[in-house]
Amino acid sequence: MKKIISLVLAMIMVFAIGATAFAATSNLSSPPEHEHDWGEWVVYTWGRMRVCDDCGIVEFEYFDGYGPEDEKNPNTGATGVLAVTALVSAAAVASFKRR
Repeated sequence: MKKIISLVLAMIMVFAIGATAFAATSNLSSPPEHEHDWGEWVVYTWGRMRVCDDCGIVEFEYFDGYGPEDEKNPNTGATGVLAVTALVSAAAVASFKRR
Protein backbone atom coordinates (compact mmCIF):
# COMPACT_ATOMS: atom_id res chain seq x y z
CA MET A 1 0.00 0.00 0.00
CA LYS A 2 2.85 2.38 0.84
CA LYS A 3 4.43 1.78 -2.56
CA ILE A 4 1.18 2.65 -4.34
CA ILE A 5 0.80 5.88 -2.36
CA SER A 6 4.45 6.72 -3.03
CA LEU A 7 3.98 6.10 -6.74
CA VAL A 8 0.87 8.30 -6.86
CA LEU A 9 2.68 11.09 -5.00
CA ALA A 10 5.65 10.84 -7.33
CA MET A 11 3.36 11.00 -10.38
CA ILE A 12 1.61 14.08 -8.99
CA MET A 13 5.01 15.69 -8.47
CA VAL A 14 6.10 14.95 -12.04
CA PHE A 15 2.87 16.31 -13.53
CA ALA A 16 3.00 19.45 -11.37
CA ILE A 17 6.59 20.17 -12.40
CA GLY A 18 5.75 19.47 -16.04
CA ALA A 19 2.78 21.82 -16.01
CA THR A 20 4.84 24.58 -14.42
CA ALA A 21 7.70 24.10 -16.88
CA PHE A 22 5.29 24.11 -19.85
CA ALA A 23 3.59 27.29 -18.66
CA ALA A 24 6.92 29.02 -18.08
CA THR A 25 8.45 28.08 -21.43
CA SER A 26 5.50 28.22 -23.80
CA ASN A 27 4.62 31.40 -25.63
CA LEU A 28 0.87 30.96 -25.95
CA SER A 29 0.04 34.65 -25.89
CA SER A 30 1.94 35.72 -29.00
CA PRO A 31 -0.33 37.49 -31.49
CA PRO A 32 -0.80 36.14 -35.01
CA GLU A 33 1.47 37.66 -37.64
CA HIS A 34 -0.63 39.94 -39.84
CA GLU A 35 -1.45 43.62 -40.23
CA HIS A 36 -4.01 44.28 -37.50
CA ASP A 37 -7.23 46.12 -38.29
CA TRP A 38 -7.86 47.73 -34.90
CA GLY A 39 -11.26 48.87 -33.71
CA GLU A 40 -11.94 51.92 -31.57
CA TRP A 41 -10.35 52.37 -28.15
CA VAL A 42 -12.62 51.58 -25.20
CA VAL A 43 -11.66 53.63 -22.13
CA TYR A 44 -11.88 52.26 -18.57
CA THR A 45 -10.71 53.62 -15.21
CA TRP A 46 -7.53 51.50 -15.35
CA GLY A 47 -6.64 52.23 -18.98
CA ARG A 48 -7.95 51.55 -22.47
CA MET A 49 -8.18 48.62 -24.86
CA ARG A 50 -8.98 47.83 -28.46
CA VAL A 51 -9.64 44.66 -30.41
CA CYS A 52 -8.39 43.52 -33.82
CA ASP A 53 -11.38 42.95 -36.07
CA ASP A 54 -9.64 40.10 -37.95
CA CYS A 55 -8.12 37.88 -35.25
CA GLY A 56 -9.78 39.15 -32.06
CA ILE A 57 -6.55 39.85 -30.19
CA VAL A 58 -6.82 42.58 -27.55
CA GLU A 59 -4.31 45.40 -27.02
CA PHE A 60 -4.13 47.17 -23.66
CA GLU A 61 -2.69 50.48 -22.57
CA TYR A 62 -2.64 51.03 -18.82
CA PHE A 63 -2.79 54.36 -17.02
CA ASP A 64 -0.08 55.11 -14.45
CA GLY A 65 -0.39 52.93 -11.36
CA TYR A 66 -2.74 50.35 -12.93
CA GLY A 67 -0.54 48.12 -15.10
CA PRO A 68 0.62 44.56 -14.45
CA GLU A 69 4.10 45.88 -13.65
CA ASP A 70 2.53 47.66 -10.66
CA GLU A 71 1.39 44.38 -9.05
CA LYS A 72 3.29 43.36 -5.96
CA ASN A 73 3.50 39.64 -6.84
CA PRO A 74 2.39 38.79 -10.38
CA ASN A 75 3.72 35.18 -10.19
CA THR A 76 1.45 33.98 -7.40
CA GLY A 77 0.10 31.03 -9.40
CA ALA A 78 3.49 29.62 -10.36
CA THR A 79 4.78 30.07 -6.82
CA GLY A 80 1.80 28.16 -5.45
CA VAL A 81 2.33 25.28 -7.88
CA LEU A 82 6.00 25.06 -6.99
CA ALA A 83 5.19 25.09 -3.26
CA VAL A 84 2.69 22.24 -3.67
CA THR A 85 5.23 20.35 -5.79
CA ALA A 86 7.85 20.69 -3.05
CA LEU A 87 5.34 19.49 -0.43
CA VAL A 88 4.33 16.47 -2.51
CA SER A 89 7.95 15.57 -3.24
CA ALA A 90 8.79 15.76 0.45
CA ALA A 91 5.85 13.48 1.24
CA ALA A 92 6.97 11.03 -1.45
CA VAL A 93 10.52 10.92 -0.08
CA ALA A 94 9.24 10.45 3.45
CA SER A 95 7.03 7.56 2.38
CA PHE A 96 9.92 5.84 0.55
CA LYS A 97 12.20 6.08 3.60
CA ARG A 98 9.65 4.51 6.00
CA ARG A 99 9.58 0.77 6.43
